[in-house]
Amino acid sequence: MSNGNRLLLAGDIGGTKTTLALFTPEAGPRHPLAQATFPSGEHGSLENIVAQFLTGKNVRVTEASFGVAGPVVQGRAQVTNLPWGADEHSLSRALDGAPVRLLNDLDAIAHKGRFAGMLARVPLHVILNPQVALLGAACHGLEPEMAHD
Repeated sequence: MSNGNRLLLAGDIGGTKTTLALFTPEAGPRHPLAQATFPSGEHGSLENIVAQFLTGKNVRVTEASFGVAGPVVQGRAQVTNLPWGADEHSLSRALDGAPVRLLNDLDAIAHKGRFAGMLARVPLHVILNPQVALLGAACHGLEPEMAHD
């Protein structure tokens, strides 16, 4: 698949709110094509939030990466302060088979192997910004080797 066809869905999934955004490699992680924030507790699952976000957008997500407030073990996460969790396989099915990666939100912010170069270029005020987990998930997803390490 050429870079021109890649469309990443990235998210910062927290107990209070969930922020989702769409990115392309060409626009990069600082320029989402679309972005919205949802109250997490008003939804029964991450799949429901994703479906609401994508409603009315004529797009095909080719990959997804989510920073989650909570531990991620073997592709599954229990979101802190929510009755629901997230599962890479379930999310992939909801996205017509697109590969999905769940990361702990702190890993999404500072995953050294992938983000050392990016973090060196990002001003401190951006790192302290509450949306930095979304930026981290986007950067992680836009890395060429994202697929399956």
